[in-house]
Amino acid sequence: MSQNTPFVERRKHDRFQVTTAAAFAVLTKRSGLITEISLDGMTLHYIDRKSTPEENRHLDIVVDAPFCSETSFCLKGLPFRAVSDSSFPKNLPDSSPSVKRLGIQFAPLTPAQQTALQCFIDHLGEERQPVAAMAAG
Repeated sequence: MSQNTPFVERRKHDRFQVTTAAAFAVLTKRSGLITEISLDGMTLHYIDRKSTPEENRHLDIVVDAPFCSETSFCLKGLPFRAVSDSSFPKNLPDSSPSVKRLGIQFAPLTPAQQTALQCFIDHLGEERQPVAAMAAG
């Protein structure tokens, strides 16, 4: 994106930072730590294993959630599409795996999936604040 192109916010819902250390998205070939989430999509960090692209377009969210009486949360079969996949600068030796950032947009969710996802977002903690949109550049 050039510096002359204005940033256009395309998100319909606020995205919230996930600070729970054990919130994971489980995909067929890559799984990772969820760092941000909204009703529209999420961001996760994963270790790049140089695998082929995902064949299955559904993911599960698995959390060891302190807000649930059973200490866990699982939401299965969320339809999605990847909208971005970028690498972080590598600060380790070349032989170490690289960590990547995957942006996901949810496909239309069922009412039950929307309710469960909203419950998860609502219980991210008292200090939950929307993540500011990234500036263009």
